[in-house]
Formats: sequence, structure tokens, C-alpha cells
Amino acid sequence: MTRKGFAAILTFFLGVTFAAAPKVAALQSTGAQTMENRQNTASSVQTMEIKNAPLAKCTGDQSTIVIGQVLRVRVLTENVPATAEMVWSTDEGEIKVEGDEATINTSRLKPGQHEVTVRTLLQGRTVSCTVTFSVIAPPPPPAAENYQQVKIFYATDRRETKADNHAAYSADEADGERMAYGYALISIPRDHRMAEMERPSMWKLEFREDPNKHVVVLNTVAEDRKTFLRGVQKHLADKNSKEVLIFIHGYDNTFEDAERRLGQITYDLGFGGASILYSWPSRGNPAAYAADEESVAWSTPHFKKFLEFVVDKTGATAIHIVAHSMGNRALAGALKQISDERGTLRPRLQEIVLAAPDINVSIFNQLAKALPGTANHFTIYESSKDWALFASHIYHHFIRVGDSDPHINIVNGYDAIDATNVDTGLLGHSYFGESKSILADIFWLIRGKSGPDTRFGLQHELYINQTYWAFRK
Repeated sequence: MTRKGFAAILTFFLGVTFAAAPKVAALQSTGAQTMENRQNTASSVQTMEIKNAPLAKCTGDQSTIVIGQVLRVRVLTENVPATAEMVWSTDEGEIKVEGDEATINTSRLKPGQHEVTVRTLLQGRTVSCTVTFSVIAPPPPPAAENYQQVKIFYATDRRETKADNHAAYSADEADGERMAYGYALISIPRDHRMAEMERPSMWKLEFREDPNKHVVVLNTVAEDRKTFLRGVQKHLADKNSKEVLIFIHGYDNTFEDAERRLGQITYDLGFGGASILYSWPSRGNPAAYAADEESVAWSTPHFKKFLEFVVDKTGATAIHIVAHSMGNRALAGALKQISDERGTLRPRLQEIVLAAPDINVSIFNQLAKALPGTANHFTIYESSKDWALFASHIYHHFIRVGDSDPHINIVNGYDAIDATNVDTGLLGHSYFGESKSILADIFWLIRGKSGPDTRFGLQHELYINQTYWAFRK
């Protein structure tokens, strides 16, 4: 599809869119008995009574026990002489008697119904009481976990919502600009392929998330700020690391979308420090572009305070930031405020990655001179196949920094990388997490190879005598 054709479709779209356990059965028996069913435990204890014998009659419930468990049967007597002899028997298996209790080892019993009977002689008559129970085969062992867990931390100014057993956050802005903190556990399947976000697929008849097959948010746990800070510090100490990676998501992302993405790129990058998600209240709806623009502007001063908190309090000596799409507006705005107020966050703030930035080129050029002084190194990834940024261009009538069509955007003090030649997916916008080449480049970038000439896969290019870099075809 050409850009003109896409623009026609997009223009029409914008015109339309933006206005238990098993049940126990009863059996008859002789004597009096009560039983306690403790299925799937180490043992099952059952009690039977001989009361007011030999006149009493009773009913009892069938118990179910798993092969290998120990069955203990106790007899309670009333109006029975202490000298009366109790004779125990079972239809199958070994039985051991000690006092008023008999023990049956079920490991050699066959599945099915079995009995234990106790008899005694009272007033010249034989009185008996029987326990009836069923033996079943043990359940199969649970399937082994075929995934790894990645722990990430988060900070968000989204509004917290109710959830049954985990923390959850909506698309709304938090009351009173309140920040929420915590951590999340993300599953990565053991057969995960680098740069893939494995999710349920209707084509594979997958209708539920399975952590053995998909990238899944296993749990999200809210914490207060002090506990969050201690958690980050402990994580760094446990990993023997002083590095932090902060990720700021873009437009059309729910909180869970962003959690999964950070879990995936943390795993793919083999990042050994603490990964922290900063999630601003995106609507997670492609039709809510204008609302997301308002939200990211509202969130910018909150991110600035959070970034300073991480730099000043965590003890990390190397902090990297990856911002995607509209999230770059929060990043650029926060760094501009920091530049005006305190000048720099060097040397702790090191690599800054602006991936597919959805920012007006003219506005970015106004900010650009102030930002490089705040951190050690800046990299911009751009692509001429980024249909999402082309749509933003049509919507705003201004070229976006991350769109390299009609030409690459080169800004003094930033390394411009043209990603047009890599496989960028259907919309060509999330390539920072969906391209092996981009992830590999970021891998080396945060490991100290800041110079593009030192990283494999990049070639030197010129545009009007200005240097930029492009991925090789």
C-alpha cells in the first residue's frame, strides 16, 4: 500500500472515529460409626462408635482415600466393659492395632470399595461395627512449569481499580496526582523466541492465557513507596547489579500491555538489573489518541519527580531509559524541566533511547539543545515504514521525529538510527520490541557500546553532509 492510499483510508477513519472435592455417598452398616474424610492428605482418620450395644443400629458415610495414604480407624465405646476384647479385620491389606485404633496401609490396596470391621462379645452376643471406604488411584502429578518468571517494578499515576487477588490500574488519572508503586511477575515461555510477544491466538484455537505458551502477567503487587524502594535496592543487591532500566510505554497501551512488554524486553535483553515500568494513563484504545495526548502531558511532571527519585534514592549508578512513541513526550518534557532546574543527572543517567518518538519535529528541535546535557548519550530510532507515525503526521499535519520519510531527522547531539531496513511488523511502530536487530542494538548500547560505529549491523550514511546510521539490508 502506498502512503497516499493509506492517507485516504486514514482520513476517512479519523472522520468517523474521533467524533470440590467428590461427593460422599451413604452406605448402611452395623454398629454406630462416624467418619472424617481427609482426601489428599497424608492420612485419613475415621471414627466409629459402639454405643448402648447390642441394641443400637447406625448408618455411615463412605469415605474416599487415595492409594498410599494411611487410614486410621478409631472405635469409641459406651457401656462396654473395659475387659471386652476388640477383634479387627479388613477385607484386604495389612492392619495394625494399637489400643482403640487400627492403622491400614493402603499402598497395596486395589482401587475400589473396602471395609474395616471391629467385633466384640457383649452379653453373649457378637456386636460388630464396620467402616466402608473407597480407594482411588492418586491423581497425576501437576504439569511441570514450562516458563520462567521475570520480575519487574512499576510506578504509575493511573487510578487503582478493584481486583480480586492482585493490583490493577485503569485508564483514568489517579486522584490528587497520586503515584502508585509495586512489582509484577511476568511469565516467559521456555520456548520463547527473541522479539516475539507470545499471546493467545484464535488461529491456534487458543482462547485463554497459558504461561507455558504465552507472555502473561502472573501477579501484580501494590506497595507503598518505601517498600518499593527497599524492593528495588534488594533486587539490585541480589543481582549484584547497579543498573536500572526504565521503560515508558506509548499510546494505546493498557497497564497490562506495558507490563508484558517490559517483561519481554527485559528477558530478551538479558538485563540483570532492576527493570521499572513507568505507566501513564493511556486509554489503551486506538480511537482515544487525543485523550492520550492530554494524559501524557498531565503525567510529564510526575515522571520527572519519579526519575529524580530513582536517580537520587535507589543507589543505582547506571540508569537507562527506553521510551516508545508518545511516551517520548513525557521523557523529553521531564528532561527539559530537569535541565532548567538542576542541569544534569549525569553520571548516573546514561543511555537514553527514543524509539519511534511521536513528537512534532519542530517542537523537538526547540527542546533538543537542552536535553543532551542531562544524560550521557541519546539515540533516536526512526523508520519510513512506521504507519502509526505517518497517521500521526496526517492527524497533526506535522512530521514526527520517528518518521524518516521523506528523509531522516538528524539532530545535533543525538545518534540517528534508520530502522527502515529491519522487519518492523504490520504497522511498523513497535519494532523496538519486535525486531531482533533493534533489540540486539539496544543490548550493546546499554552495555557500553555507545558509538554506532562499534555496533554490529549498522552502516554509516550521509544526508546533506550530516552523519546518520542505518541497519544493513
